[in-house]
Amino acid sequence: MNRRQALKSIVLSTGVVLSPVSLVSMLQAAEKSTAGDWSPLFLDKQEKYVVSKMADVILPASETPGALDVAVPQFIDLLLKDIFTVEESAKFRKGLQLFMQRFKQENGSPFHKSKEKLQRKFIEQMYSVSPEKTKSIFNLVAENVAPAGNEDDYYLWSFLVTQRELTINSYFTSEQVGEKVLSYDPIPGRYDPCIPVEDVGNVWSFG
Repeated sequence: MNRRQALKSIVLSTGVVLSPVSLVSMLQAAEKSTAGDWSPLFLDKQEKYVVSKMADVILPASETPGALDVAVPQFIDLLLKDIFTVEESAKFRKGLQLFMQRFKQENGSPFHKSKEKLQRKFIEQMYSVSPEKTKSIFNLVAENVAPAGNEDDYYLWSFLVTQRELTINSYFTSEQVGEKVLSYDPIPGRYDPCIPVEDVGNVWSFG
C-alpha cells in the first residue's frame, strides 16, 4: 500500500464542530506566521515538531502548496488552545505523547532527534492500515471514554485521526489553497448544480 492509499484508508471525523466564520478567522490568524520558528501557544517544542512533521507527511508540498506553506500546524495549535475543550486538548496531547513514546521504543531515539527518513517511515506505517483495521478504529474512537484495558490504543488512534482530519480540513479551508489550488471565482455568476468535476476542471472553493 502506498502512502496516498494508506492516508485515504482512515476517514474518521474528529467530532469537533466549528462554524465557518470561526474556522476562517482562525486560519487567517494562523497564516500570518508560516515561519518554522513560530512559537506555539498550546504545544511544547517537541509536540510542535511532531505535529508539523506529520502535517508535512500528510500533505507535502509539490507543484501546489503543502500543509506547512499554509500554516496548518499553527492552526492546529490555535484550535487546541482556543476551540477544543480542556478534555479534548488533553486527549489530543495524551495520544501525541503515546505516539512519541512508541516511536522511541521502536527506533531507540526521540522523534525530534531522529533522521527524517525514520520519521516519515513511522508516520506512514501508522496510517497504513487494512480495511478491517480501519473498521475497528472507527468503533474504538467512537467511544466517549477510553475502554478499560485498551486505553493506549484509544488515545493513540484518537490523536492520529484528529491530526489527519485537522490537517486536511484546515488545508482546504486556507485562503491560499482556496485561491490557487481549487477553482476560485470571487464574483460568481449563475448557479449550475450537479456538474461533474471533469467538466469544470477542478473542485471549487467557496472562500
